[in-house]
Amino acid sequence: EDQKNNPLFTALFQDVSQQVKAQEAEKQKQKEMFQILENQQNLLQHLHAPVCIANDAMVIQKVNIACCITFGYAEDDLVGQNVKVLMFKEDSDAHDERVNRYKTTGEKRVIGKSRTITGRTKHGSKLHLILNMAESRDASGTQYVAIFHDMTEVFEQEEKKKKEMAELLHQQETLLQHLHAPVCIATDQLQITKVNEACCHTFGYREDELLGQNVKILMFQDDADA
Repeated sequence: EDQKNNPLFTALFQDVSQQVKAQEAEKQKQKEMFQILENQQNLLQHLHAPVCIANDAMVIQKVNIACCITFGYAEDDLVGQNVKVLMFKEDSDAHDERVNRYKTTGEKRVIGKSRTITGRTKHGSKLHLILNMAESRDASGTQYVAIFHDMTEVFEQEEKKKKEMAELLHQQETLLQHLHAPVCIATDQLQITKVNEACCHTFGYREDELLGQNVKILMFQDDADA
């Protein structure tokens, strides 16, 4: 109070401009980070290749739509599960060994390389996949990014072709053996690769005595020289 008993007021000011700027900068940084994460998520979901992201404990953190479709799971069925949910038992055991070896030695036998693996769908079907594995590290820890290329259809087509070829060869072999005429098949070097029973009977040899021999074994010397 002053001499006339009038009240006096004292105002104390503190300059918080720097703190406000820092808070605004932090908000802007978080906004940018969220934008980056959102862009990454959009990119992840629009990739045609199945992608699975796991942490250092091999627990799935993110998957894209293609991964869910390929393996037959809903996203919430996979997130939080160990990556071994996508493997058969024998492959999951080998996976543990590879992970432990990498963490112990640092030797990258899978990371940064392509390798052919088998995967397991939710319903137990086998997938034939090419795996590309990458590793990333940030403040939150280590993440492993697995990108799969589903080769199941190609593999099945190749297996179908092999079976058809085997069946064709079997039919040819059956036809060859049932021919009454002697038949001898040789390479361009005239090395015998196949004979039928009639050939063996006619020339008096067993099959194993002819296979690998030059066709001249079936000729007299003067005919062989000619």
